[in-house]
Amino acid sequence: MGRKGDVWDRAVAGSFSHLLKSELGHHAVWDCHDDAHRDLSGYLEVRCNRERLDATLGYLSPAQFERRPHRLAA
Repeated sequence: MGRKGDVWDRAVAGSFSHLLKSELGHHAVWDCHDDAHRDLSGYLEVRCNRERLDATLGYLSPAQFERRPHRLAA
């Protein structure tokens, strides 16, 4: 992320917003804040962190990437 007002800030936020709307449901309606919080937290924890593969992480999920042994560059 860049500095405040940097174009990259909006690009990352816009990309994430699009992903969230397309996968969780563009027209999702919740009865209360707690329902929205539960669904969004579950989506982020399960789908984004455990299941979704990321090309920048070598097509691993963030959870898989974090479990890999750390190797120091020589």
